Amino acid sequence: MKKRYKIEYGFHSWECVIEFDTSLFTPQLVDEYLKFFVWDYDKENDPYEEYAKKLAQAIIIDSMEWNVEGVKDQFKNAEGYPKLDGSSGVLLVRCDPWEFSDDDFEIKKL
Repeated sequence: MKKRYKIEYGFHSWECVIEFDTSLFTPQLVDEYLKFFVWDYDKENDPYEEYAKKLAQAIIIDSMEWNVEGVKDQFKNAEGYPKLDGSSGVLLVRCDPWEFSDDDFEIKKL
């Protein structure tokens, strides 16, 4: 079975789509990955959804420098994360580049 999630951040200014193949990336693996970094997450919620949010946090950082294929490459040997090419049951389908401008910052004189 495949589960696909769209994760949005920043009032819809960034998004990615992650697909899980539950026959390869089993609920037991999701649990192991969630526990690897001792993340705080909603244990009552769908663990795939919770992991998608955690994974998106790492993806958004790499998307500042890389397109979707480059982001996938960054995860090939990343400790604590599965490959995002689908071979391990996790596929990064798409992600926006994370862009911001110096105009986005607010400065207050103290």
